[in-house]
This record gives sequence, structure tokens and C-alpha cells, in this order.
Amino acid sequence: MQTETLKVTGMTSEDSTAGVIRALTSVGGVQNVKVSYANETAVVEFDEHRTAAPELLNALAKAGFSLDIQKELKQAQGSCCGGCCN
Repeated sequence: MQTETLKVTGMTSEDSTAGVIRALTSVGGVQNVKVSYANETAVVEFDEHRTAAPELLNALAKAGFSLDIQKELKQAQGSCCGGCCN
């Protein structure tokens, strides 16, 4: 299992969290999703043999959400401590 914390943008209210959860759990291999409207994050636990981050991003985009791509890229490259990327 792999766990990713995604910075989700486009949530307009607390009710939006259900849409994010629905979008991410529709992806095969996703086991668990926890969404924080206040922090604009989704913590996704998934089977890396069945899916990958791009599929998660596509599911969010189709549901009308997006990600803070700059933060995600910096974290993927190992250059983000979390402070400057927020």
C-alpha cells in the first residue's frame, strides 16, 4: 500500500469533501481516503500495483477539482519541506 497526501483545490464548502472522496474511491485500488476541507488535503491510501497518482489526479479533474500542482511537483522532486509550498 502507498499513501499520498494531495493538496486539493476547488473545494467550495465542507460538503465538497464528499465529492472528493467519491471521485478518489472510484479509482480501482484506492483503499481509504480522508479529506480535510480546512487544510485542502486528501490523504489517499491505495494499492500502487493497481493505480498510480496520475489516475487519482484524473479522477479529481473529472469531478471538477484540481491540485496544487506546483506543490505536488516540488514534493515529488524532494525539494519541498511543506512550509514554502503551502
